[in-house]
Amino acid sequence: MRKFSLWTSILILVLILCLGALTGCEASPATLQAEVALPSDTPAVIPPSETPIPATATFTPEPPTATPTASATETPSPSPTQTATATEVPVMASLYAYTICRFGPSTAFEAHTYFQEDGSAIVRGRLDDDSWYLIELPESGETCWIFNEVIDLVAPDLALMPVLTPPPLPTPAPLPTKTEEELTLGPKYYLLIPDNGGPFACGDGLVYFYSNQKSKDVEEDIKAALNALFSVRSKYVGNYYNPVYQSSLRAKTVTVENGNATVWL
Repeated sequence: MRKFSLWTSILILVLILCLGALTGCEASPATLQAEVALPSDTPAVIPPSETPIPATATFTPEPPTATPTASATETPSPSPTQTATATEVPVMASLYAYTICRFGPSTAFEAHTYFQEDGSAIVRGRLDDDSWYLIELPESGETCWIFNEVIDLVAPDLALMPVLTPPPLPTPAPLPTKTEEELTLGPKYYLLIPDNGGPFACGDGLVYFYSNQKSKDVEEDIKAALNALFSVRSKYVGNYYNPVYQSSLRAKTVTVENGNATVWL
């Protein structure tokens, strides 16, 4: 756009006024209104309006929605079926009345308890030769050893019973020291005479006596002891009743077999 300076505009206005005066027209002078736009280097200021200018909505394009891709569905594999295992059935034993259960698998061990009546128990182990079994007491849960000839296995499957190592044998108690009387008078014997009446005229008679001699022949020692007893005429020997204090018996021959002595009078 072409720009005019201020002085150029004023000069044009003066020329127009001079030309009007020279024409000499008597008519009422017409008022010439000229709108002159004065250029200015200062930008025009637009007064604020009370009417708010509607805000232009800015269109923001939405990002393209990703089309979901169908993923492969994982097919669950069947769980392995658990194979049912057989429940281990403990080996049971039937117990007889008055059976002794010991602390170890030998008669050298002391008795732990004895059963006053028939019962049953769980077998926890055995010796390698199956001569003794370790059982669990039904009430206390303690264990003890029992001989194989006094129980019956309810389920005699020996493969289910572990083989146990026996405990060491207990230290034997020291033998009692012989008294001076035994060393002087020889071996001490007990004589049992069944149904002889005794001091109350019933039951058996029991007395002990010494042989007054000691030899290497047991039969001769017994014979000498009997004849020594038969010669005693007192009614009591110590605190024991002497059932033969009035007899005139003599032992002639004595034989010993399996711990039993036979006497010929």
